[in-house]
Amino acid sequence: MKIIIKTGLLSAFLLLSGCQTTSEKTSSVSPVIANAIENRDEIKPVVHIEAMYPKDAFEQNIEGYCRVSFDIKLNESSKPHNIEVLECSPKGVFEQSCINAVKKWFFIATSETESPKGLITTCKFELSS
Repeated sequence: MKIIIKTGLLSAFLLLSGCQTTSEKTSSVSPVIANAIENRDEIKPVVHIEAMYPKDAFEQNIEGYCRVSFDIKLNESSKPHNIEVLECSPKGVFEQSCINAVKKWFFIATSETESPKGLITTCKFELSS
């Protein structure tokens, strides 16, 4: 009887330990990186640099966003290239800051099922109250 209880407790412990290990692995990716590429599920940057808030916009309390598209090279460690502005608001304020940040991102081991062209991300510029 004692052997059955000990075996049951050991089995339960091992099952729970396995679940705990899995949970820790899935939480290791920050939400910022997990959501960095809006139109892909598997392609994620390993280096993600946030856009710097432009000084003039900050001093004038201007908030907004800039949405850009870019490509990465297949099967290579790569930085984004062919960066193009899709939409920014207000226009002429956040474009360069967003482009400069995305240029510094770094990708490895791109997905074999998702296209590395036309990736989309949005840089958000929000002031905390």
